[in-house]
Amino acid sequence: MKKIKNADKGILLFKIGAILFAYTTLVLLLCIFSRSFAESYCRTVSAFLRFLLSTVTGVFPFSLAEVLLFLLPVTWLVYEIALIIKKRFRFKRFLMRIGLFIFAAYFLFINIFGVCYVRRPLEENMGFEVEEITGSELARAALYIKGELEKTADKVDFAEGGASTNPHEWKAINEKLDYGFERLEKKYKFLSAINADAKRIVLSPYMTYTHISGVFIPFTAEANVNTNYPEYVVAFSTAHEKAHQRGIAGEDEANFVAFLACLSSQDDYLRYVAYLSMYDYYLEEIYLSDSEMYFDLLNGTDRRILGEMYAYSVFFDKYRDSTASKVADTVNDTYIKTMGDSEGTRSYGRVVKLCTSYLMHQKNFN
Repeated sequence: MKKIKNADKGILLFKIGAILFAYTTLVLLLCIFSRSFAESYCRTVSAFLRFLLSTVTGVFPFSLAEVLLFLLPVTWLVYEIALIIKKRFRFKRFLMRIGLFIFAAYFLFINIFGVCYVRRPLEENMGFEVEEITGSELARAALYIKGELEKTADKVDFAEGGASTNPHEWKAINEKLDYGFERLEKKYKFLSAINADAKRIVLSPYMTYTHISGVFIPFTAEANVNTNYPEYVVAFSTAHEKAHQRGIAGEDEANFVAFLACLSSQDDYLRYVAYLSMYDYYLEEIYLSDSEMYFDLLNGTDRRILGEMYAYSVFFDKYRDSTASKVADTVNDTYIKTMGDSEGTRSYGRVVKLCTSYLMHQKNFN
């Protein structure tokens, strides 16, 4: 009798999972064919699920996703082995369990975050257009970012090795960034109102070999940060993952929203982090398109900023050519392309175009 009841429960769960799978597929198709529907879904259902999950997982001071990454496979393996030992293992039920897992993962990913990949472009939600950028406009924007960076450097302390020092504890960084996001949310209603601390990854030193500085996990709605990187990278990565948490899916868009959130925080250090991170993106893009302009910019850069860049380079030497980074980049590139961005990891560089277009629409940009 007990076996029949357990079997009935399994079949019922599978049917519920199949219904949720069908519902999620319908939602995804509607989002793909209608950006208005996708935008509305991101601001309502998806935003609510991210808020709910991040509130629940926010109770834990550690990354629940990091724990589950190791705990779930082990638990499942032990469970299946126990069934085999007790001679209660049934292949059909095993396939049903796998099906339920796939249904659950599909439902959570698409409804919590996947639909955000097909919402309206960030610039449309912010009320400006992204146009083709000329070399002179790129140089003008880069010089503006450089000038603001050098102004903020006056309010930041630097260590003997050249790296800037973060004056804030982890909790304070989260609070200041949340304040910055709150100010943005008042102006831009498409940003979800979520105030949950980012999680520090315990295995950060090992994660650095993958060159990944942070990751948003939709299944727990946690913004996870690699804290082994230099402090300014950690601060910006925290803002970047918090942007994902608020429904910004594209990497270029998350970088730009992180930039704005750091500036909106009204904190001297975070403003420095914002301009330094954006200046890095500009230098990388200019190096690829105009090497002469690149060296002109570099030669005219404040020594404190060059010291920061040198300190980062020294830190990164240990991890630069790791095999793990090549594998991770391939996986990340494939994931981004699967989500609809044909440029893959190259899309990170589009933040420069986004920022330049934004600056060109600002009245105080000169």
